[in-house]
Amino acid sequence: YGYTFPSEGYYESFIEWNRTRNHFDIKKEELITIPGVVCACSFIIYALTEKGDKVMVNTPVYDPFFKVIEQQERTLVTSSLKLEHGRYEIDFEDMEEKFKEGVKLFILCSPHNPVGRVWTMEELTRLNDLCSRYHVLFCVNLHSTKNLSFWNFGVITVAIGNNSFFNVSTASSSNNRDPLVATITGSTT
Repeated sequence: YGYTFPSEGYYESFIEWNRTRNHFDIKKEELITIPGVVCACSFIIYALTEKGDKVMVNTPVYDPFFKVIEQQERTLVTSSLKLEHGRYEIDFEDMEEKFKEGVKLFILCSPHNPVGRVWTMEELTRLNDLCSRYHVLFCVNLHSTKNLSFWNFGVITVAIGNNSFFNVSTASSSNNRDPLVATITGSTT
């Protein structure tokens, strides 16, 4: 209890599950396994940005995202989601204005915590276009479980291309039968 080290079977299961269920091919050498989504976010922020760099999140958002940005001595930039007709939407115009001011990394959560939105292909494509235009790295936090997949990885790889990192959680506090593990895969080419 307390310390979990992934076995060869973990990697095989993770790779096969994503291949069959999400149509997403991953190689073991492309994966980094870290004990939790927040740790994985911290790792990505540390590895891909410098002190003082601007890191953006959409608010409201899971509170620990603020803490890891501040702990890594990065500058927090927020773009508020808009509540329109009972549904939260991304404020693309606000994001673009802030991207113009030098945001280095954008962290997206899906389903978005706490608003519960799973972003559409159109929204992801538009986010990718903005990130590409302003050379902003795109980190997507995906939350899925063995019993309920919130995302089709094939869709997300088409939408966000190569300037992205995926931070995948295979469990959450509402499904803690398995250890909380985040597995990172991604590319900046």
